[in-house]
Amino acid sequence: MRYLKIQIFLFLLCWLVSGWAHAQYSQPLQEYVIEVWSAEQGLPSNNLRFITKDKNGFLWIATFNGLVRFDGNRFKNYDAENLAFLKSSSFYSINLQADGTLFIATQSSGVITLKQGKFSPLSGNNKLPKSIQTTFQDKQGITWIGARNAGVYRLKDGKIEKFNLPAFENLSVRSFTQDSQGNVWIATEGGGVARIAQQTRNVHIFTEANGLPSNIVNSIYYHDGNVYIGTENGLGVYGTDKKWHVEDRLKGSSINQVISDANSNLWFATDEGLGRIMHNNAFEFITEKDGLPSRQVSCIVFDNENNIWITTKRGGLGQLKLSNFKNITPKNGLSYRGVNIVEGAPDGTIYIGSDN
Repeated sequence: MRYLKIQIFLFLLCWLVSGWAHAQYSQPLQEYVIEVWSAEQGLPSNNLRFITKDKNGFLWIATFNGLVRFDGNRFKNYDAENLAFLKSSSFYSINLQADGTLFIATQSSGVITLKQGKFSPLSGNNKLPKSIQTTFQDKQGITWIGARNAGVYRLKDGKIEKFNLPAFENLSVRSFTQDSQGNVWIATEGGGVARIAQQTRNVHIFTEANGLPSNIVNSIYYHDGNVYIGTENGLGVYGTDKKWHVEDRLKGSSINQVISDANSNLWFATDEGLGRIMHNNAFEFITEKDGLPSRQVSCIVFDNENNIWITTKRGGLGQLKLSNFKNITPKNGLSYRGVNIVEGAPDGTIYIGSDN
């Protein structure tokens, strides 16, 4: 029997409270425990499109079979059966406004809102197309509305207006972001990206000809001086040099969302799995083989306890959290998976006896 000597620090079971949040987003992805909820636990579907967190800590999930609220234990579904003004039960995305109101983009009922516990159509909803994919509130309080195959609208001073953007008139708008200069960036399905200058409202359009990895842009996100786009063909980055660059480590991936955590790490929901670029530029990627409920990850959100929640297109809802236990395998130096005995020595050394 061969004995493997491993220092005791590999078996730390508790984390200091003061360092918990940092550890939560900095530990290797392989060390996260993944818990899964599916239709068997009460979801209306395993095909989930979007997830966000409200100011009370509830999770809200958009599906094509209803809008779901999750309190960590139970699912509550809202659909055309219990919200009479809905034309269908299909939802695209959810945006948390500064005052706590949820703006909910639907497939056939325009935008609906949830304010102080009450659902209602957005005031002026009749001026919007029926199919809305996304909404976004900028720093000036203007809400940008992205329609399916119908361009861009805005809610400003309580009034809905069509935003004049001829190049995107008949395109689907997938995502918005705002940079530190107040410029609003718009991602489209097939037309690339537009940047709207805050002061002049001048429009600058970027396409594959300008260096985008694809004109089909699913997500756009401003972070730490850069604009990141998740496309059907990888990750594009607009840097401080005012040029587009392609991130080689996600080249060819279909990226559904780009988001950052409290420690400035970037996360990527892709059709191939879940990726992360750490603030120190280290890259990690996990798939179904590592415990994800599905390789097709559609969206990511972080809760008040620093857990990571993901929605998937086939496998339902997943929660990634750190455990007090670490699984040590041959990848970490064990000679064999079959362990027969573990003994601690007075000097703190741990001896492990295996069949090999």
